[in-house]
Amino acid sequence: MPGGRPNSYNEETARKLCAKLSIGESLRTATKGDDMPCIETVFSWMRKYPEFLEQYEKAKQEAADMFTEDMLDIAQDQSLDTQRARLMVDTRKWIASKLKPKKYGERIEQDLTSKGERIFVLPSELIKKNEIPDDSYSSSIDHS
Repeated sequence: MPGGRPNSYNEETARKLCAKLSIGESLRTATKGDDMPCIETVFSWMRKYPEFLEQYEKAKQEAADMFTEDMLDIAQDQSLDTQRARLMVDTRKWIASKLKPKKYGERIEQDLTSKGERIFVLPSELIKKNEIPDDSYSSSIDHS
């Protein structure tokens, strides 16, 4: 390409870049070729072209799924050093959890039961106005 790397937005180049990202390549790796824009140009495209930003975000979501596929391959590869394999899997697991938290993020569950005891919930507006009903609030406080 005359003049070096592309810096004008081009749908074909954007599609090729996002295809690389969707299979798990980092942005740094995907932009190494002379036919690809530099990283600064990609960030500029994200700011200027909403359709590219949407395409980029979708590609990164797809990459999360690719990372889980990679984890299976790494776990089954007996030629890898155990510590190295653990690092590779943990890195992919962490990235997948950030790119697609609903699917790969940790789920936190809380048990909010009262174990049979009476719980009083007061709207903050009542507390702010000092309009707390005496019988419900004061009976739940130990005044000793």
